[in-house]
Amino acid sequence: MGSYMTHSLSEDGHTVTLLDNLSTGPRDAKRWGEFVKAYYRIPPRIVLSSTATAFCTAISERIKEDHPKNPIHPYGASKLMAERILADAATAYGLRSVALRCFSAAGALPDHGIDEAHACETHLIPSVLRAALGTGQH
Repeated sequence: MGSYMTHSLSEDGHTVTLLDNLSTGPRDAKRWGEFVKAYYRIPPRIVLSSTATAFCTAISERIKEDHPKNPIHPYGASKLMAERILADAATAYGLRSVALRCFSAAGALPDHGIDEAHACETHLIPSVLRAALGTGQH
């Protein structure tokens, strides 16, 4: 998700700093903006790739920012926790951040040489299929 966002922000003329520990994606996909490995310094603004699963089950057709946030699984809860930490850091230290609650991001950027990375599989469908076949981690 970070590669897509940094590409889009850079294309729109924004200055981008990408903070990543490379645990699930290759370094060569981090080519737009300044790359900072792990957490040894904090950039002036953080863009958190959060998730729409921070919301609970939809109670209306459209999900707006004031929609109840009550994740029903650990992934959504961990992303919401990261959002809360960043909000606290804003109050305590003036750290600026924004959380993007994406719904379903898929695909690659083949025109820019970014293919899907499967060395450390994080894609849902291949992981579910391997688990169902008994050939992967559950």
